Order: sequence, then structure tokens, then C-alpha cells
Amino acid sequence: MKQERIRHAKGSGLLALSFLFLLLWLPSYVSAAQVDSLLPTRSEQEVNDKWNQWMKPGSTELPIFVDTPSTSLPYAAGSLHGDYVQQGLNAANFYRFISGLDGNLVLDPSLNKQAQHGAVLIAISGQLTHEPKQPAGMPNDFYELGYQSAGTSNLYYAYGQTGNFLVNSIVAYMNDSDKFNIDRVGHRRWILSPQLQKVGFGLATIHNSAKNQTEYYSVMQIFDKSKPHPADYNYSLFPNKGSFPIEAFGADQAWSIQLNPQHFQKPQLSDVQVQVTRLADQKTWQLNHTTQQNGQAYFNVDTNQFGYGYAVIFRPDGIEQLADGDQFQVTVTGLKKSDGTSAEISYQTNFFNVGKPQPSHVKPAASSHFTDTASHWAREAIQWAVSEQVVSGYEDGTFKPDAQVTEAEFLAMLFKLYSESKVLQTIQNSTGSTASNSGVWSDPFYNYATALNLDVEDRLKDTSLRNHAIKRVEVAQFVAGLGGKHYTNDDDAIRYLLQMGYSSGKTSATVEGYAGQEKLTRAEAIVFLKNLKERGFELQSRPTTPTVFTAQAN
Repeated sequence: MKQERIRHAKGSGLLALSFLFLLLWLPSYVSAAQVDSLLPTRSEQEVNDKWNQWMKPGSTELPIFVDTPSTSLPYAAGSLHGDYVQQGLNAANFYRFISGLDGNLVLDPSLNKQAQHGAVLIAISGQLTHEPKQPAGMPNDFYELGYQSAGTSNLYYAYGQTGNFLVNSIVAYMNDSDKFNIDRVGHRRWILSPQLQKVGFGLATIHNSAKNQTEYYSVMQIFDKSKPHPADYNYSLFPNKGSFPIEAFGADQAWSIQLNPQHFQKPQLSDVQVQVTRLADQKTWQLNHTTQQNGQAYFNVDTNQFGYGYAVIFRPDGIEQLADGDQFQVTVTGLKKSDGTSAEISYQTNFFNVGKPQPSHVKPAASSHFTDTASHWAREAIQWAVSEQVVSGYEDGTFKPDAQVTEAEFLAMLFKLYSESKVLQTIQNSTGSTASNSGVWSDPFYNYATALNLDVEDRLKDTSLRNHAIKRVEVAQFVAGLGGKHYTNDDDAIRYLLQMGYSSGKTSATVEGYAGQEKLTRAEAIVFLKNLKERGFELQSRPTTPTVFTAQAN
């Protein structure tokens, strides 16, 4: 049986009436501005590379100590093996990297020395405490250095574990979701501080004769704020937006958003609302200060600045295990920017397993072998799309016609239908300043979309924005743009499609009947593309000047 505990470091007349009515009525029409984190997402390949570099266990265990600490008279701090400490540092850098921060923390010899004294002191005390008492016979200088360490560190205790205990401590700090720590996730926030540059690690063991077990106490010095140029960001996320490894996050762990106090006002618990939607089945959780926190569900806002900034902390219930390919959309409202205006955070997290073979986007399967399209209403259109090499099925022999299609998948289908060779030629001629080279499979299609003046430049910088389930109104804007139109009004883009016969709407050939806010399925996307081709639609570059719509309104 293994056991572990962690403890966070301490933190430091008529017109008048009409005008009044307007003032009272207006706020409901003022929407909150969406705020981007300004931190990058990491591709699956990038995460895999860093996992293999920093986290993948070696074939042999490293020696722990160069000089073994003494937890009895005469006391000795000892020292850790350099490679052993490096593994702990690598783990901290890995978690920072996948959260969009830098991965360049460094070890400081003086902090390592201090941490060793702290580890010995808390091991002797037999508890995780930031204020350990001085053991009998311990020299004052030893005690003072150890006491300073205990008060400025993350602390960790374990027994019965294997592997590198410093790495195990980083994993535990980043979890931080037990009943003693979930309200603030303080260890996590210290590690994810944008000001952090120098760290130190200490480790000491003591034999508990009453329990006949060897106990490990480790210290991570975490109060440094010496980074010369901290990241310019609005907030950081754990788990981060975009691709995120399941190996670094579990269903029982709390999600957290660390708000930069330079850009956000102190959030109020009663104001903040979090909505989490699992895209596969559209199951939605609403989390706020009324959430019953007697099970897995959890919600809190902590304004004590552990590490740096405020935190929104939440956990959906009923998720027993995350699976490769699980996608969640998160929206946070009730926040205010530093200037007092309302702010909203919205992002998507896509979980995956590290170490899996890096993928082709969709595995081919013959249309005649699809097990889920034989009686589907779009069966003929699906066969057409496969024959045109616009789309393919999945490795398990299914097509999943009713699954939602992402923005990236729709653009890929569209550009493949209109000659992939032209897409590739455009990419080869595109400039380095505008082309995306993130290594994501959809890069060529977004580079081509940019060359055609579609408004997707934000997708070049943040690839996670490509992965949302596309709405029918977004399809209308894309198709109108590629038809040589530039409409600033969504309804005009829909009217263009209806006028040209590219769509007959979902329930009727009207703006309302088009159902612009509904999501598009794979089958619907194919039928739509087939209709475009049959109606003679050809790709054009979207004009830079807005188009005035002249069709009859409905």
C-alpha cells in the first residue's frame, strides 16, 4: 500500500423616465468580451516529445544520495545525486510546458542546500509543517536554515512508493485535489507561477519503527520570483486548452484557471459561473457557488495569491475516467477585467494518451463496408464523398454520420473537394509570416483559407480554436466568403446561401429555418458540399471590402 500527503507553502418627467428605462434595460444587451489566455497551446507531438524527454521513466533507478542525510544526532543535511534532482526539475518543467508556460526552471545550489536542511527538519518532526520545532541537540544555524526552508516550500510525504520521489511529489502537487487542498490548489499555482525561475529540492528519509516503514519527506523551494521577463498573459489553465495528456490529469482532479491580477479584478465567488460541456454527448455541467460539494462536483474561487494571481477551481461530477479523444468545452462568466468591463473565458480541452502512434487524421475505410450507414438518409451522399476522396471512415469500419464535424474537418472536406493540389501549391507559395507551421494536420487547410482571405488568422496562432463543433452560421460565412462575398452580418451570409440555392435550410428556406446556431453533423456537411458542387459553386478569394447585400430579405 502506498500513501502520500502534501502541504502547500504559505502565501504571503417622460424623457427622464424613458432615459431611466433605457439605462435599466441596456445592460442585458451588453455582452462580456471573450479574453484569450495569450499563452500557447501544445500539439500532441510537442507533448509527446517533452514526455519522452522529461517524464518517461528510465530502465534503471538512479541513486538518490551522494551524501546520506542524518535525521538523528549528529544531524547532517546530506546531498542528492545530481541526476536524481534533475528528474524532479524535468517533471516541474513538463507540467509548466503543457500548461503553455515556459519549461526552463533551473536548479539553484543554495536553494538545494536550504531544501535539504528543510527535508531533514520535517522528517524529524514526523509531520508536514511550515513551522517545525527545533529538535534537541540541533545546532541553531542548521535549524534556522531548515525552518526558513519549511516556511517557503511545498512539502510532500510518502511511503511505500517506487520511482523518483521528487517526480512523485510534482505529480502530487499538480493534482492538489484532496479535501485539504482543493479549495486553493496552492501547490499547483506555485509551480505555475509565471515569475518562477529558480527552484531547489530536498529529500530525507526516516524509519518509523512503530509502523516498520521507511518514510520519505521532500521539500521544493518555490518562492522565487526572479524570472527576468515573465510571460505576458491573461490567465493560465490546468488542464490547458488544446491537446492535453491524460497522463497528467485525471477525472478526479480539479480544473483550475489562474487569473493574472494585472488584467482581472478580484473575482467574486457569487458572480462566477462555469459551464463544462463534453462534446461527445453534449452532457453539460453548470458549476457555481450553489454547487453541492458533497461528492465529486466542486466549485470555488480563491483570491489568496498563491504563486501569482487568483484562481477559479471546479470539478464536474459523474466522470469516472477520461478517455483518449475526450473533448470538453469550458465557458467561464462573471469575471471583470481590470478596467471594470465584463469578461468571459471560453476554451476547449482535448485529452489524449501520450506515446500512441501519431495519427493520420481519419483512418480510411471503404464506404460499402461502413457498418452504420446502410439505412442512413445520407448514404448515397456519403458514398459520393468517399469516391471523391473528400472524406473517409474510421478504423473500426464506421463512418459516424451523426457525429458533429469540427471547423477544421469542414474546411478540410471543402478544400479537398475543390482540388487538394491547388491547396498544396498555395501553401508552398505562402510566406513564412502568415503560414502556420504548428505541425497540426489541419495547417495546410488554414494556410489556404488565409490565402483566400478568410478570417481565420487567430486559428494560425491558437490551433485549439479549430477544434470546436462548427455551427451552420459559420458554414454560411465560410461559403459566402469563398463565393467572393464579404458579409459583416451573419443573416446576410445565410440569405446568400439560400438565394444561390446552396442550401434550402434545415426546416425552411428562411434565415430562421436555416437554424444557424445548430451544429453540423458529418452527414449534413457532406450533403451540403455535394449541393455546392452540383450548383456550380467555385472557390474565390474573399474580398477585403464588405459586400452590400442586395437580395430580398425574408
